[in-house]
Amino acid sequence: FNPEPSSADVKEVLELVREHSRFPVIGLERQLVELMQRQRLARKSDEKQQNRYGSLTRRSGTSLAESRMYVGKQSAPSVASTKPSTFGSIGAEPSPEGGGNAGLESSSDGLWNFRGRLGEKLQQALGRNPDASELSFSYDALDGGTGFMCTVSVFGIDFRSDPCSKKKQADQDACRSALESWDTLIEDTLALQVAAGQQAGPDASVCRMDAKSRLNHALQRKLGRPVTRVDVTYHTEQMKDKENLFRSILRLGCMPGDRTFDGIGALSKGSAEQDAAARALEWLNSLPVTGPS
Repeated sequence: FNPEPSSADVKEVLELVREHSRFPVIGLERQLVELMQRQRLARKSDEKQQNRYGSLTRRSGTSLAESRMYVGKQSAPSVASTKPSTFGSIGAEPSPEGGGNAGLESSSDGLWNFRGRLGEKLQQALGRNPDASELSFSYDALDGGTGFMCTVSVFGIDFRSDPCSKKKQADQDACRSALESWDTLIEDTLALQVAAGQQAGPDASVCRMDAKSRLNHALQRKLGRPVTRVDVTYHTEQMKDKENLFRSILRLGCMPGDRTFDGIGALSKGSAEQDAAARALEWLNSLPVTGPS
């Protein structure tokens, strides 16, 4: 049978009904015609919907493909080109009421982890994890409890964040500021730091973090008595020809010859003293076990 009966089919059915039925078939022809019309209208409506949704599907498929291509080509934003108030090209716009980065949350919300990137770059450059004298964070609460500001210190150079509503936002913004200055401030001084560590020996970078305490312990064993302030003295000052660099001169008054050791090229006073102590410790460990020479 045809899916849609024709008028001839309807007449044939009516004739058969009239011949075999004992009951009148008043209005049967009209009902069959209305049924065919409803079927025809329903079929046309289905075809229109298929055409409409089909075109939408094709358009949405193209859009999805284009978006996949765009996302695939998208890369991390250049830190050097990132404005401090925007927190990167993918961050939220700064709020006019709450400061620079009030709409920012954490790296799990799709933002870049500037703190992690800064730590990775320092670790790769140093060949080890940075210690507290090389990378440290401090926070200041804003008046009225409206937010925080973070200061990250990288080799004694401070980078301050904009006012943020949360501590995580503040340290991310401070690390972003430090990464922006990586090529201009940090990289050159970091190269000097690594070169100084290589000249001091392969073990110097391992023990440099606690070189002062290790030196005092070694001197105590060597002298057989507690170490006093007169035995080990530090004279630390800023270098005249190098901005933001410090030099520390360590003097061992308890050892023959009144030996001195220099810690040069450090970006903070504490790092310069640790470097000088590491050099003195290296010399002290090279002495015979029987006593000082």
